[in-house]
Amino acid sequence: MDDALLAELAAIVGPERFISGDPVRLEPFGHDEVSGGAGHTRLPDAVVFPETEEEIRQIVALANLHRFPVTVRGGGTGLAGGAVPVCGGIVLATERLNRILEIDTESLTVTLEPGVVVKKLNDVLAEKGLMFPCFPISFEKCFIGGNVATNAGGGRAVKYGVTGRYVLGMRIVTPTGKVLELGGKLQKNVTGYNLMPLLIGSEGTLGIITRLTLKIVPLPTERIDLLAFFPDNRSAIGMVPRLISRTGVVPASIEYIDRLSIEVTHRFLNDPLDYHNCGAALLFSLDGFDRQTVEREYTVLRDFVSKSGALGFEVGLTPAQREMLWNVRRNLAKAFRAASDFQTCEDITLPPGKLPEMLEELHRIADDFGILIPTFGHAGDGNLHPRIVAPPEWTRERWERELPRIFEAMYRAAYALGGQISGEHGIGEKRREFIGLTVPEENLAWMRTIKQALDPNGILNPGKIF
Repeated sequence: MDDALLAELAAIVGPERFISGDPVRLEPFGHDEVSGGAGHTRLPDAVVFPETEEEIRQIVALANLHRFPVTVRGGGTGLAGGAVPVCGGIVLATERLNRILEIDTESLTVTLEPGVVVKKLNDVLAEKGLMFPCFPISFEKCFIGGNVATNAGGGRAVKYGVTGRYVLGMRIVTPTGKVLELGGKLQKNVTGYNLMPLLIGSEGTLGIITRLTLKIVPLPTERIDLLAFFPDNRSAIGMVPRLISRTGVVPASIEYIDRLSIEVTHRFLNDPLDYHNCGAALLFSLDGFDRQTVEREYTVLRDFVSKSGALGFEVGLTPAQREMLWNVRRNLAKAFRAASDFQTCEDITLPPGKLPEMLEELHRIADDFGILIPTFGHAGDGNLHPRIVAPPEWTRERWERELPRIFEAMYRAAYALGGQISGEHGIGEKRREFIGLTVPEENLAWMRTIKQALDPNGILNPGKIF
């Protein structure tokens, strides 16, 4: 980008909210949390920090006129390279768009800007006895706008569903610099085409969210968590598809952690819990408003889990106890990053009944390539996060050479079992070359047609999805 364009951008937001020409200050905006490969870092020409919708509109209008790329960035917690400026241009950081504008306790909605951190949102809602139920594991850092852009799920999706279920309205800046208002506070609306689902999960390629109206729910007053230990993967994951239909109990969370993931994270944290030398574990969370009901569900759940082969249990009744149970699950990513330079987290999704077969496929793939694939994830909704870990003797060159082959083997296996290559992380740059393995060309052609119609100059987050 030439100096004249950079000067125009700086004039829109002010010099204090503009970065250019300094690689050290630009570097944090050149990557997200994808690890294991050097190819997922690209420095932008500049970073802008708008504070208003009008500033975003002016930035996008300028970009559309001069045809330079705009990559929207939230908390930077993505795992698909979705916020990486792979084609250069500018990064539009939303961290200053961080206001909660209204909490409507009668309509049970919250209106806010996209840069609000999910934890902050729920801390504020909790003061009113309310919550936004979608809690990704990165909830302490991730922005609500990024959650919508990837239709994030997280650990509570079994009972509460994913982010898109709660989006009632939004304002966006289009790729041509216009402003659209979609939806509102209405729970039901079939007045013409519903455009919001097109934006939800579109990874910043079709519009820039400037405001959201979300459905919120009462905050449960009772909660019991249960960590169950199993002798092997199959006995743990095999009971998950049967649990709800056999017991009638719908946990908020059903998280799966295999033995290798437990071992690595347990050592990293020096965790005090005794995992009974188990082969795998399941972490359940039950919540509600009546103590007796939650305790009854806990008893039914524990009995079913015990009959399904559990070796032992740990129970979380107090906040401190629950935090201890979730400690390993929440720190898996940190532990593996510390343990290996060459590793990366995947995001396959399958029908829950196919999870045991997919685990067997992952073991086969690991053996075929001579690697480790520790696996964890949201078992209750069929979303696994295999983590590909190279052996210590591998060089970066070998890692970069073998990784696409490993991806392809994993994605083909998931697709053969009725699955897909991403459940909540998105396609981004990381998976774009593989989307054709599982999405028919006719579908991709429709997607490209929509992208071309809405973003004719291809300025919004180019190089992503396809």
